[in-house]
Parts: sequence; structure tokens; C-alpha cells
Amino acid sequence: MSVGDYRISSIREIRQRLLSRIDNADEAALDWSPGNPIWSSRQILHHLAVSEEHFIGEIARVAGTTAVRQSSSLATVSTLEELVRGLREIRSNTEALLTSFDESFWRQRLVMSSHPLLVGRTVAEAVDFMAWHEARHVVQIGDLLIRWGSSH
Repeated sequence: MSVGDYRISSIREIRQRLLSRIDNADEAALDWSPGNPIWSSRQILHHLAVSEEHFIGEIARVAGTTAVRQSSSLATVSTLEELVRGLREIRSNTEALLTSFDESFWRQRLVMSSHPLLVGRTVAEAVDFMAWHEARHVVQIGDLLIRWGSSH
């Protein structure tokens, strides 16, 4: 398995975990938060969409191309079904971009980035960070849904 294939497989698996976590979630559960400053699951999902497009935008810039941006449309979705569809589309766009790179591209470094943890990292490391970031929020969403279920 190549470096790129491994990273793409990793983010695909984590997104599937995320979608499984929210599958059949109650709309009220997605909007529940135990209080400020803790985000609701829906807010976290929107954050993940915006963050993914940001990370991929940084990688696309290194490649001399642009990435499709659509997360702003997720801010106004009203149902879980629409949100899931948007997250699937964003990940599909991400995977399409990443699969277009040859193996040497994965070793290129991000010289400039608006995220301090990405500066100087390779493209592979940036995708690893994106995967870690999403996995962290999958756990957070799981905790929120459990807490909502025990309080309702």
C-alpha cells in the first residue's frame, strides 16, 4: 500500500466512524449542548466540514490547484440527512484531490499555512493531522450523544 493510499484509507475509515456515530441520531440530540462553551454535535459537524476544506485548501495550494469549497452551505442545513450528504460530498472531493497526487507529492512540505501545526509538515503529516482532528471529534460527539440520551 502506498503512502497516499494509506492516508486516504485512514480518513475514509474515520469518516465512516463519524457517520456511524450520528446515524439515526435524533435531531434534538444533535442540537443539544450541556452549556456554553461546549458545542453541540451539529456545531462540531459543521466545524469538521469547514476544517477539512481548510486543510485541503492548504494542500491544494502546495499542488498549485484549488479545492472545491462547499462547507458554507452546511451552515443552513436543517436535517441530519442533509448534513450527512454534505459531509459525504466534502470527503468525496477531498479523496478525489488526494488520489490525484503521485507518491512524491506526499513528501512535500507545507511552507506556509494559516494553521501553526501544519507549517513545515509534509502533505502526509497534514492529512494525518486532519484524521486525528476528526477522530478526536468523533469521540466528543459520542460523549455528547450519550449525555443527551441519559438526560432525556
